[in-house]
Amino acid sequence: MTEESRLEDNRIIRYLRDENVFTEERVRHAYRMLSKQTHPDITGKDSSDFIRLREEYERVLEGIDSLARYFSVEVSASPAYDEKYCRLMFYLSLKRYMTVGLYSVKLRIRESVRQRNRIILEDVVKRAQDYDPSFIPLFLNYNRNLLRRFSLWYSSSGRRNKNGRNYFIKGINFFLDYELRGSREMLNITTSYLKDAVYELDDGDNDPVNTAMYGISCWLLRELKRKSLFDRSAI
Repeated sequence: MTEESRLEDNRIIRYLRDENVFTEERVRHAYRMLSKQTHPDITGKDSSDFIRLREEYERVLEGIDSLARYFSVEVSASPAYDEKYCRLMFYLSLKRYMTVGLYSVKLRIRESVRQRNRIILEDVVKRAQDYDPSFIPLFLNYNRNLLRRFSLWYSSSGRRNKNGRNYFIKGINFFLDYELRGSREMLNITTSYLKDAVYELDDGDNDPVNTAMYGISCWLLRELKRKSLFDRSAI
């Protein structure tokens, strides 16, 4: 898939890319214009396309600084540029997952936001497929086991590994801050949290949830060996 076709995935980005101005005002303007084409009260269709547009809009708002920096770089047709775009969109999809709290069972099972949750989960998988498919089984394993075995896990090994889960959640959040900002100090903090998560979760119990968090933590540590997306020397 080319860089051009990937840009077509997000209508807000497609709307703004020609003028190359990613500000909150322009993003909101683009959303208002596109809403007129997708709102069920106007189109007479179901709300699925409008809901997806809303997710695209919120994703752009949350990653607006990273998108602005990315599109300020001269566009190149090289594979490296294409890979950077895949990487950026994967990080932003994972950031969205963390921001809305989908690692929490309480938020996952709410009927009122179930469709939104499904869209976000599918987007992480889709972006991982473009960037690094090895993340997908780790991510799906965590989400499936978290929901299926949460009560058992929480009553037993989950309580024993509360520290491990806290390190895991904080490690992901710091990882995303580092990758999207490039702060050297953030790299050290991220590495510390993820190493602590690996240590705490490698308890030998073979619990599915702990094993899944351990696998993702290891993947993130390997990812940290690369320069962050916005490291000055990496652009």
